[in-house]
Amino acid sequence: MVVDEPRIGPEEFKFTVAGHKHAYYLTTLRPYYGEAFCCHFRDAWTKASGLIRGTTAIKYFQSARTAFELIAYNGTAKPRSPEGYILRLLRDKPGSQIDEKRWHPVAINLSRAILTIGDNSFIESENPTSRNKKLEALNAGFKWLHQGGMIPDIPLEGRLETRNHDSSKCLATLAFENARFGIAGLSANDAYQAFLTMNVDMLEEVRRCLCADLMDNCNRPIATAAILL
Repeated sequence: MVVDEPRIGPEEFKFTVAGHKHAYYLTTLRPYYGEAFCCHFRDAWTKASGLIRGTTAIKYFQSARTAFELIAYNGTAKPRSPEGYILRLLRDKPGSQIDEKRWHPVAINLSRAILTIGDNSFIESENPTSRNKKLEALNAGFKWLHQGGMIPDIPLEGRLETRNHDSSKCLATLAFENARFGIAGLSANDAYQAFLTMNVDMLEEVRRCLCADLMDNCNRPIATAAILL
C-alpha cells in the first residue's frame, strides 16, 4: 500500500525594502540558483529600489524574477543552451562576472519570448502594448541588477507595433449606423454580402460625384473667360 506524503515546497526566501508595502519573494528561484544568488539579488535590489516607489519597483521585480525563472526552466531542460551555462554559473559560482557574449543570446531569447504573440512563456497577454510595457519593465529591472554587479548591461531590444486609434469605418457601416441601410431578416452570409454590395455601390456614387465636381471645376474657368470676352 502506497501512502501519499505531503510534499515540502521550497524554503521561503523574501525580503523587504523600506517604504515599500509589498514584500519581495525569491522563493521560486532558490531551488535553481541557491541561497547565495538570492542574497546577491536581494542586496542589489534593495540598494537600487530604495528611492523608487514601491508600486513601480514591484513591477520591475516581477519581470526580473520571471526572466530568471524562464532562464532556469530552459537551462534545466537544455543544459547545453546559453541558459544552461548561465544557470550553472549563477548557481555554482554566485557573484562571478558573466561574460557579455554569454549573456547576449539569453537576452535575445528573453526579448523574443516577450515580443512573440502566441508565446505565453513570459506573458500571457496578446496585447502588444502590454508586451511592450513588460519589456520596458524587464529592462529597468535588469538595469538595477547590473548596477548591483549581477549581469552585464545589455538591454533587450525590439518593440511591437501598436495602434493608437480605431480603424476607419467603411461607408456601408456608416450607412447602417445612420439607419440608411438595413439587414434585418438576413442570414449572416447574406448580411455580409449585402455589406459588400452596399459598400461598392456607395464608393461608386462617391466616385461619380467627385468626377462630376472635378469636371464642373474644369469647365467653369472656360465659361467665365467666354463671358469676359
